Amino acid sequence: AARRGVAAAEAVFVRHWVAWWAGLVLATAAGRVVANKHWVSDTVAGGLFGVVVVALQCKLCLLLETWALPQSRQERAKQT
Repeated sequence: AARRGVAAAEAVFVRHWVAWWAGLVLATAAGRVVANKHWVSDTVAGGLFGVVVVALQCKLCLLLETWALPQSRQERAKQT
């Protein structure tokens, strides 16, 4: 039950954090377009690139976690 509570709290925190970052990114991109520093296509491409990089990083972290955690559990079991 405690794990579910922690997972729910993390989900709320992450959603809140993502919303703030998304707002900041959109405001920055809009400001760059309005100031004639970038084209709309540049800001959209940059945003998509950022999303892809973060998604790949998350997948890599999950892959490494599933690869590394079973080993650490086995090591802890041997120590006890």
